[in-house]
Order: sequence, then C-alpha cells, then structure tokens
Amino acid sequence: MGWRYLSFTLGGFTIVLASIRFFVFKLLESPRFLAGDGRNSDAVKVIHELAKFNGKTSSLTVEELEAPDRASAFSPSKEKHRILGKSSKINTRHIKALFDTPEMVWSTSLLIFIWGKDIVIVVRAMIHCTQVFLDLLSRCIIISCHICG
Repeated sequence: MGWRYLSFTLGGFTIVLASIRFFVFKLLESPRFLAGDGRNSDAVKVIHELAKFNGKTSSLTVEELEAPDRASAFSPSKEKHRILGKSSKINTRHIKALFDTPEMVWSTSLLIFIWGKDIVIVVRAMIHCTQVFLDLLSRCIIISCHICG
C-alpha cells in the first residue's frame, strides 16, 4: 500500500511543478527565430527583456539588427538571407557534425542514451499511474455496487 502513497505523492508534486512552470514562468521566443522570421522588432524586445532579467542593459536597436541585411542588399545576390527562417534548408550536415570527433561522438551518444532512458522512465511511470488509477476506480465501483445493491 505504501507504493500507492508514493505514486500519488510524486504525481502530485509533478502536477504542481508542471503548473508552476506553465503559469508562473514566462517563456520568451528565441530572438534568433524571431529575426529569421522577419520580426526584428520582437527580437529586439526579447533581447531587452533578457538583459533586464539578467541585470544588464542592452542598447541594441532594430536598425542595428537590420544593418547587415541592408549592407547585403547592394551585393549581387538578390535572395535575402534569413537565419532559421522559412527559407532555411535542413540537411544531414548538421547531424554529421555531432559525430565529427571522438569527444562529440561520446557526448552525443551519452545525451541520446540519457534522453532515451528518461523517456522510458516517464512512459513506464505513466503506465503505472494509469494502472493504479484504474485499480482504484474498479474498487470504488465494486464498493458502490455493494452499497447500492
């Protein structure tokens, strides 16, 4: 019976901490993504908020962020370069870079193993909690049938 108390206690902590994470902490969009999507003013606002949160000041302006794009407007290339924008292409070069050196192979493999282990633990915990809930629900139904019937 003690494992049920442990399971419900840990589940309760998880629900409370997940609620705090979603409702208390404000998550900002990545400035790099915003700039790549053409939303430079939003990117600058996020940078200023991050600087304020870290006790620093930022003097970055939208004009300074757009300056490299204006300078490249005079180059022969007509296509505007966007960082992580809609025109970005995904290829295997990024994945191959994770396995270039022995240190990178070790780090990447370790991270994949840890993430995989965590996923297995979470799925097993979810299955276990579901089984405990269904067991309690069936016991409640049986007890209510005995009381009513």
